[in-house]
Amino acid sequence: MLRRPARAVAPYRLALLLIFSGCLSRAQAQSNPLPPLQDTQLWLDLEANHSLSEKTDFFVDGGLRWGRNLSGLVYERVAAGVSIQPRRYLRLTPRYTFIDTEPTATQEVRENRLGFECTLTAFLRRWTIADRNVIERRFRQPQDSTRFRNRLRLERPFKFSGSSFYGFVSDELYYDRAYHEWNRNRFLAGGGKALSPSLSVEVYFVRQKDYASRPNDLNGVGLMLRTRF
Repeated sequence: MLRRPARAVAPYRLALLLIFSGCLSRAQAQSNPLPPLQDTQLWLDLEANHSLSEKTDFFVDGGLRWGRNLSGLVYERVAAGVSIQPRRYLRLTPRYTFIDTEPTATQEVRENRLGFECTLTAFLRRWTIADRNVIERRFRQPQDSTRFRNRLRLERPFKFSGSSFYGFVSDELYYDRAYHEWNRNRFLAGGGKALSPSLSVEVYFVRQKDYASRPNDLNGVGLMLRTRF
């Protein structure tokens, strides 16, 4: 019986291998899609404070975010710490935070953070100016990192239809040593109202640009509830 030379069969084997590899790569790409470059999100946050002394509060806070153009839950956060105000213009806040994110429908990333905040506040007529500086250690996969954040917030009270409100704008810059650059800018603008001595609410618009991770172009609206118990 005559046999076909091995070198005549090789091109067919090579073609089949290339086709199989292409199909496999495509299937992997479909099963592990990248997070979107642009996103619209809805943020919901809750902060609860309890007074331990005249100048020290214990707090817990949490947050949820719906993203991928509001199609699913992409972020869950819970945190606890103490807030110490030794001076009227100074607040020190050590905290622990746990975060669970789902950048895509098939990915889940968990992160533990240890953070320390120092906030300096100035009062100029009816304006309140707060400069918050945060250093945090992020324990996460695939790489731990240390991040610095600086947020400047301007706030002013006003009256509308006989009720008291306040408006605010803030801008926050992020420097992450994992990227060795200032990689994020987050801008907020909104307003709030004290509903009772122990409950207040804020509604705001958020605009975020991220130059190292996805989504790098984010727009959203948020709701913040603060309570004291």
